[in-house]
Amino acid sequence: MSLQRILLCGAAAACAILLPAFVHAEDLSSAASIVATPESTAIVAGSSVTWKVTAYDNSHHGWDVTPYAHVSLPVSAGGSIAGTTFTSQKAGSFEATITAGSFTTKSALTVTHHDPVGLAVSASKLTLTMQDAAAFTGTFSDGYGNTWDATGVMTLASTDAKATLQDAVYRPGAVGDWKVTATAGSFSKSFTITVVAGKPASIRIDPFPGPIELVIGATKQFTAKVYDSNNNLLADQKVTWGLVAKDRGTLSANGLFTATSKGTTAVQATIDDLKVSVPISVIEKAATEENKTKNTNANTNGIVAGDSTTNTPTNEASGNANTNTATDDSTDTTCTSLALWVALLILIGYAVVLSGYYLLIRKENDPAWWVFPLLLTAIGIIVWWKYFCGGTYEWWPWVLGFSGLVITGIFRYLLRRPKTPSEPKQRPMF
Repeated sequence: MSLQRILLCGAAAACAILLPAFVHAEDLSSAASIVATPESTAIVAGSSVTWKVTAYDNSHHGWDVTPYAHVSLPVSAGGSIAGTTFTSQKAGSFEATITAGSFTTKSALTVTHHDPVGLAVSASKLTLTMQDAAAFTGTFSDGYGNTWDATGVMTLASTDAKATLQDAVYRPGAVGDWKVTATAGSFSKSFTITVVAGKPASIRIDPFPGPIELVIGATKQFTAKVYDSNNNLLADQKVTWGLVAKDRGTLSANGLFTATSKGTTAVQATIDDLKVSVPISVIEKAATEENKTKNTNANTNGIVAGDSTTNTPTNEASGNANTNTATDDSTDTTCTSLALWVALLILIGYAVVLSGYYLLIRKENDPAWWVFPLLLTAIGIIVWWKYFCGGTYEWWPWVLGFSGLVITGIFRYLLRRPKTPSEPKQRPMF
């Protein structure tokens, strides 16, 4: 090769090295704008995006200037930048600024979170009453520090078989310690929820409902239990005892009532704003002087005064058996009436039976029709006298009798027999 060719090749190589710089300077000086592609894009956290930058002159001739451009993003986007390539980290929506020479352009970038690698769950409460609820909140996280809500896809399971589990909320069904497990995707987390009884909602007194009749000097032990609105016994809740009329007796802190004077009162059990009462009627002792003498004789026959014991000694002089009974003066006499609904049911049955009777005899003209209604009414009065305590439901026999009269009057009027018109007398023809 000649020296001339060698010189020509060296010059060509130098031009190849130096020419792009001059072309670049010339290209940017003749450029009117730049465009970066893609103009908007969405990627997953951890992945990369590279923008291509093209310069255009006024004739809309374009040429690539990517090697001479660079990209910038907000600090909140995290990640790393090399030239026009961005490797993402944080999820969100960002705006990338691409610069080449004195020209800039914008590109919209959306970064979504990567697949979850963990689940964090929190509970609003770990100790509940039966009226409370525990709300669970779930949060997914990926390997790039991104977190997002998982509550909407989270399900709950519990060892509390009576619990209500809906929309990531646990509502207890029973008192106790229960395991609640929150699951989202392939991740789960368990909690121990302690459910305690709720606030007092009702008081139940025993005996109840009353009225309870006691003789002077008698005692009656009352007990009370407190329940919440879900019928759970609140064993640690204690009531306060009180009397409506304190001059009728005394009441201990444990609910023991002692009758002291004739009259009416009521035992009350109170807790917070709840109060339940049982009426009491205190009557005088029914023992007469004769009964007292018999009790004394009974004591001499081996009966200890105050014991409820029956002794039947034989009177050897007369040969007759004499029975003496000593009764504990402190024993109370309790009368319990039938419930109100039973009383009303008897009245309805009376009306149905009496009406049926009148319908059955509507075609008969029995002069003794009144015997059955009278017997039926008498039976009703006997039931009231035997099964209803004195002073309770005093209106009942009046309603019974009045309803019987009304039903009798109505049916006697409806079932009366029309009178047969008398035939006109015929005048003799002659």
